Amino acid sequence: MDNLTLSEVSGFNTYTISGQMNDADVGDVITTKYQIDSNPAQIIATNPSTGSPQSFSKTITIDSTIPEGNHVLKVWVEDDKGGNSSIESRNFVVDKTPPAAPTFSEDPIGQAVSKTVTINFPSDANVKEYKIDDGNWTTYTEPLTLTKNATIYARAIDIAGNESVASHSVTSIGPPNPIVNVVELSEDSVKVTDTQSYPEPVERQFSILIDGQNIQNSSWTEEEEYTFSGLAPNTIYDVQVDVRFK
Repeated sequence: MDNLTLSEVSGFNTYTISGQMNDADVGDVITTKYQIDSNPAQIIATNPSTGSPQSFSKTITIDSTIPEGNHVLKVWVEDDKGGNSSIESRNFVVDKTPPAAPTFSEDPIGQAVSKTVTINFPSDANVKEYKIDDGNWTTYTEPLTLTKNATIYARAIDIAGNESVASHSVTSIGPPNPIVNVVELSEDSVKVTDTQSYPEPVERQFSILIDGQNIQNSSWTEEEEYTFSGLAPNTIYDVQVDVRFK
């Protein structure tokens, strides 16, 4: 093939030369050779001529000895009598430079109950993918809507398989403020409930305070209600409810 773009990345780092060689003079030793640019010629195959076409194949691996840039591959056949075939030439490009790393933007900026995250990929990205936390890589087609804090990973892969990866942590997504009401009250207990509607499942921690000091609190729970007991009569308490997405 002509005008391939290659690199040192596995799956993109080989160039296979294949074809047929032939010499009408049966018994002559014929040798197929190749040359990259002005480097020394290399042997692909050596066989005695049978008078019929014989197939040959050679896979070249792109490594540190073949630099970035444009290259010319030449292939020809020689016999042991000094004869040479015409030269077949192919061009190829070696690209070892990864694309620029993807970038991210959030909307809105600051604390919010949800975020739209746009991933900006470089123009030479042939593959554009993202994943959220430990999820699977997925083709990126449009901005992402997040309702929970998470880390987004994005990778750009160019036509030669070179890859760049970037990440962005969204940390400012939070549920709306709780709406706390007292539903039952006695001399030594109080039951409170949170009546706020949330876009995603949440957990709550209920706390009761005196002059800003935490006196009693619940563990994190999915329940909307909590009862504080063992309270002192004739005492002013403040109730606090912390909410987080599950």
